Amino acid sequence: MSERLTIENVRERCANLNRRMEQHGSSIRYQVERRYDYTALDRCRFGKNGDLYPIGSPVRIGTKNEIGEIIWAMMNALDDAETRA
Repeated sequence: MSERLTIENVRERCANLNRRMEQHGSSIRYQVERRYDYTALDRCRFGKNGDLYPIGSPVRIGTKNEIGEIIWAMMNALDDAETRA
């Protein structure tokens, strides 16, 4: 049975992904927000004042579990890229 995720769990995963993206030298960050009864994953950049601003449309909108799985897959892709570098 899969783990039931809370919005806090998904935000923790997103924070972990952002730390790893920063370690790889990326200026892109991801942000998890609630939209109506769903969870959105936004791709963002830092503005001049240091705030995050979404770039284009959301990467994905879905349930907390769906967004959590997408973030998990993104972290696995970073791991795969490290082993090939």
